[in-house]
Amino acid sequence: MRTGDSQPLIDYRRLAPHAERAHPTDEHFLPLLVAIGAAEAGEPLAVIDGGITYGILSMESYVLGQCQPLAAQPVAA
Repeated sequence: MRTGDSQPLIDYRRLAPHAERAHPTDEHFLPLLVAIGAAEAGEPLAVIDGGITYGILSMESYVLGQCQPLAAQPVAA
């Protein structure tokens, strides 16, 4: 993702020896490819480290494009 080369991500099952074990079905992986396809070429990429859960589950997240801090919203009374 950092290099902008999406082809290895698209072909991950063939290129990664344990891809099928990590992703037996694609429904949790395909949204990443949709987001990459929707991003503009050259947009910045930020990685949010969410740690590892249960010793095997990565909680890493990605932000494509410029990150803008969210404005504080007033709380309705």
